[in-house]
Amino acid sequence: MKNIAEQILEGLSKFYVGFQNRRVLKTMEEIEANTDEQNIPSALLLGEINYYLFRESYMEPLTRVKRLLFFYKKGVMKMDGDYISRKEHEEFSARMSAENKRLEDENNRQNHRIDDLEDKVSEIHSIAASVEKLAVNMQSMLKEQEKQGDRLEKQGERLETLESRDGETWRKVTGHILTTVIGIAVGYVFKMIGM
Repeated sequence: MKNIAEQILEGLSKFYVGFQNRRVLKTMEEIEANTDEQNIPSALLLGEINYYLFRESYMEPLTRVKRLLFFYKKGVMKMDGDYISRKEHEEFSARMSAENKRLEDENNRQNHRIDDLEDKVSEIHSIAASVEKLAVNMQSMLKEQEKQGDRLEKQGERLETLESRDGETWRKVTGHILTTVIGIAVGYVFKMIGM
């Protein structure tokens, strides 16, 4: 299967080969002197010919015919005699109308599909924006949780310090009471012994 670039190059080469042997006629004199049917008039020259042929709408029919015959003889216009009948024309017209209708229906279907795709892309864009906002919020929540964790650690340390102070004070008081009781007991024992 060919990619687009290869197809374009192939089309250009066919176009080049098709017009390689043709010459573009650029002046009316070249058209008058033309004898080769393969030569073609330039677009500017065709515009000039069109201007001369149809510049006056009130031109006499005979003058128009004379000009058409002049351009036919010079090879600018081709009339090979293969005319189509009215019936063939109407059949062709009906086929073209049907084809145009089919193409119009196809365009409408594709336009609806494009509209649906645009809506979906818009929804995806809004979802992406929401996800981005959510990610930013989650990141700020993470930072806040880290700050709260640090605060809790500090508060825990302070609480342990406070609790240890009370415990330490209680131990000191208990130690003093115990020492006093032991001192009294020892003193009583010494007194009883006589010392």
